[in-house]
Amino acid sequence: GIYEAILFDNEQPVVGFQVDNISYDETRDMNAHIDHKFRSSGGSYLQHLSRLPGYNESIYKMIKGDGVISLEKDSVHQLRIEVKDPNGNTAVLRFNIRSAVELNDDPSPVPGEHEFHPGVINIFESDAVSFYLPENCLYDSIRFRYAELNSNSANPVHQVHTATVPIHGYFTLKIKGNIPPPVKDKVVMLRYSGSKKDFKETSHSNDWYAASFREFGNFQLLIDTVAPVITPVRFKDGMHASKLSRLAFNVSDNTKELRNFTAALDGKWIRFSNDKGRTFVYVFDEMCPPGEHELILSVEDCVGNRTEKKYHFTR
Repeated sequence: GIYEAILFDNEQPVVGFQVDNISYDETRDMNAHIDHKFRSSGGSYLQHLSRLPGYNESIYKMIKGDGVISLEKDSVHQLRIEVKDPNGNTAVLRFNIRSAVELNDDPSPVPGEHEFHPGVINIFESDAVSFYLPENCLYDSIRFRYAELNSNSANPVHQVHTATVPIHGYFTLKIKGNIPPPVKDKVVMLRYSGSKKDFKETSHSNDWYAASFREFGNFQLLIDTVAPVITPVRFKDGMHASKLSRLAFNVSDNTKELRNFTAALDGKWIRFSNDKGRTFVYVFDEMCPPGEHELILSVEDCVGNRTEKKYHFTR
């Protein structure tokens, strides 16, 4: 990839970046280094030459001021961009720009929009939705928009700005819902944008339900009473498993969020492995000697819906 890029204005260096090192804690800052809207809409990685206001200065070099080039009316600026690899091989792009009109840098927000800025706490409250963004959540200023969709529905959708704007840290979103008491503890919050869906367990106080996210999008409260499903992989109850080296089970849930998976072989806990996928695997070890065995699997989703399955097999 690119090691260094510098922007020159009339032969004077203005701003650029140099990728010497990036710590693990800074990897999410990549969302501020790229054009996140373009990337999240299916485009490639376009890199910013200048630092967004809410991004730390780890890779950016502010050579002259804050990196902003002022365009006076009818004035021409000769710009040059130099891009280097780690060995110093350099590519150069030259072009001229000018402003033919006076620009209004501070247009008034339109009705329904709220100004949010990086470096400060931003708060939004309505009769149905409430949240605040801590100081480090935004990389750039935005005109925040909110809309309630399907407002006549029992579970309306709350459009909280757009997922094309990156959020650096988590924020807690609260949604007001009229949920019957028997299922108040079965409420999950769905966030979706395009084909991506996230489900979170909620906490509730009175009629407000809260969950934490770090992306904007569309949010909805849903009642989840559906238990997880356990499906054996190339295994069935009562089979002779002497030719198998392991047992595998797919576990699925309508919210894709599991709280607990427990396995007991002949009344003793055994270890299944799972690498953030849907398949849980037990590799036969000294806990499963030759003979007849009973395996009990118990799975619980994020709101406590539980499934238990019992299998018998012989080794």
